[in-house]
Amino acid sequence: MVGILEHMFRGVLEGFDGDWEGVTSGLVDELVSIEAEIRGRRARQAEIIDQLRELGIDEGEGDRGIEDWVSKKLDVSVQTAHRLAVVSRHPWLWEEMTSGGWGLDRASHLAKLVQAGASAEVVEEAASGFSLGRLWGLVEEHRRVGPVAEAASHDSRFLVVEPCRNTQMVKVWGQFYGTDGELVLKALNARADGFPPLAEGEGCSRGQLLADALTSLCADSLTGTAEGSGGRAVTVAEVFIDGHLAAASQGEAGVAVACGLRVGPETLTEILCDGK
Repeated sequence: MVGILEHMFRGVLEGFDGDWEGVTSGLVDELVSIEAEIRGRRARQAEIIDQLRELGIDEGEGDRGIEDWVSKKLDVSVQTAHRLAVVSRHPWLWEEMTSGGWGLDRASHLAKLVQAGASAEVVEEAASGFSLGRLWGLVEEHRRVGPVAEAASHDSRFLVVEPCRNTQMVKVWGQFYGTDGELVLKALNARADGFPPLAEGEGCSRGQLLADALTSLCADSLTGTAEGSGGRAVTVAEVFIDGHLAAASQGEAGVAVACGLRVGPETLTEILCDGK
């Protein structure tokens, strides 16, 4: 193991003479210097992309736009291609990038801030005094959400509930419109926070608690405990058992719920109200 570590860090160890601060300082300086070079080259890329877009390179090669072309041609992520395309439309960013002052992320956020209608004073302050996270938040604050965009966001809501028979689990994912999503999250958090504490030594992650909260709310809606349910008695779950298989395996085989998912003896115990 020692030999492997020595091989991995040989370059550092060979230059280390006991001056830890001096070695690390030199490495950090080199790291920052390389990033400054990258910023300058990104500025040149943005300039070239601007020229190629004017020449219709993406249309000529049958791509769906300049961002798609950049992503394919440079083998970069869609996010990187998008930021390069954004910066390519704002030549005023290139000089500061070339001098190593602004990276691609900051430059693209500043461009979006200008596009969102922020004042010159706000942009100038954000350019040098804001972290990337705060700058992103500022862009979001200025971003306009018109009626068309708002309706499109609402129409994009969906929820998928998919039984996965090979894992005995049901996957749930989707997205909600802002206010609806806030309502869902508030209800789940309230239910999760209201659960009684577990026995000492036991614990659940927040994700597990939220999953239990969703299950609890759904059970309420079916068993008549929810307000306005009229006290209906509704079957919460149906379990189908192959008696021969279940008996021979102590319930580990031959047991499934209505959607086809296999379950085991712990689920049977829970249904009989003896489990947790």
